[in-house]
Amino acid sequence: METGVVTDNIQDMLREKEKRDLSPWVSFYTAVISALGALIVLVALANLPEDWPGLILFIGLAAVAELSSVQLFASSRSYVSVSSIIAMATILVFGPLAGALTHMVSGIMTAVTGMRHELP
Repeated sequence: METGVVTDNIQDMLREKEKRDLSPWVSFYTAVISALGALIVLVALANLPEDWPGLILFIGLAAVAELSSVQLFASSRSYVSVSSIIAMATILVFGPLAGALTHMVSGIMTAVTGMRHELP
């Protein structure tokens, strides 16, 4: 008798999971956010500040800062970087679109750093 009750409970849980399955929305959300990010980067590239050499300097500093991130603890896989501080300074000096470009480069460097730390 208990086996039947357990089986019914499992079937009920599976039906509930099917009702709440949000996985199609994850792909949609990812696509929308990626498209918005690409649009912001295109707008930022079309509206570069007059002092673009200074912007390149800030972008380079953020990239180097991200590549030289520091491991928090010897036994952890957590790293800290100051590249976000440089990107925030870029927003103050050059405006939000230039800051978006700096954050984008910092994000790319985060991916590169992550791959570097995963290598044996």
